[in-house]
Amino acid sequence: MEKWRKIKIIIKFETNKEVTIEYQNMKPFSISPFKYLKKLMIYYYDSGKIKNCIECKTETTKKLKDFYLCNNCYKDTKKLITSYCKILIHEDKELKNMNEEITKQKIKELIATNIKTNGNTYHLRKNEIRISHIITPCTRKIILDRDLDREDKIYNFPILNQDYILQNIPITALGTKIHELIQQSIKDKAQTLKIEEKVNLETDTKFDLVGHLDLLLLIENNLLVCDIKTTNDLDFQIEREYVPKKEHIQQNSLYMKALNIKNGAIIYVDRSTGRMKVYLHEQEYIDEIMLKLIKIQEYEKNKTLPDPRKIWLCNYCLHKCFS
Repeated sequence: MEKWRKIKIIIKFETNKEVTIEYQNMKPFSISPFKYLKKLMIYYYDSGKIKNCIECKTETTKKLKDFYLCNNCYKDTKKLITSYCKILIHEDKELKNMNEEITKQKIKELIATNIKTNGNTYHLRKNEIRISHIITPCTRKIILDRDLDREDKIYNFPILNQDYILQNIPITALGTKIHELIQQSIKDKAQTLKIEEKVNLETDTKFDLVGHLDLLLLIENNLLVCDIKTTNDLDFQIEREYVPKKEHIQQNSLYMKALNIKNGAIIYVDRSTGRMKVYLHEQEYIDEIMLKLIKIQEYEKNKTLPDPRKIWLCNYCLHKCFS
């Protein structure tokens, strides 16, 4: 991507004389200002002829291209050219860095846009909340995420963390591909009743909870609702007992309640190593979700939002209020 360039320096002396030094095919970013200078001063030599210095009129035999300079004026000119070269290299590096950043950003946007346009564009109805959203520990995020998914928006809150969109889309797409691989593998070897089935759970509030379960299996005459989760450093999380996560159990429990099934399984897959870990569970934490829905109903009725609070989730939020 580097381009060779033509260097042109105009030296102005106090005598109002101008001298132009040109050097073609100078490669930027590759040499220091002093090496630039060495190339620019290539015409400096002993001519054997005595001439007056173009600046101070002192007799000299030192010639730079088509003009003569004494040693003192030569040193001053050298300083001038060196300063120019430093500025030149600085500008080139700044331009190169800027172009590199623009190029990197464009590549990210192209990838993210292509992945995003291939995804689902389902809009929520007025009374719907996604099951994958309601399990979020931050009520403010649940409300604003739901508002983004609606055509008839209440809040129209701006997205404050645009960078996260580009970072998150490829990760989400990778998780989707791993889901599809596991679903297909299980489908070929087990009795699979449903894959990516839409579920709808009616509640005592005005809201219905909607989502898509990953797998419904029949194993030894028992129905099993399975949810697949991709993650990093699975061994570390198992060792620290970070898995199974409470919100993952909540999510799968809501699928189980919607289908009136008692048994569930969460399948964790490490994106880097392919390592898998399966946890079996029953329906849990349903009452907490119902209390959360009542709070959200009140907030939306009054068109208000809970105050922001700083938690670990802020780093992965579109509505990030904290740095």
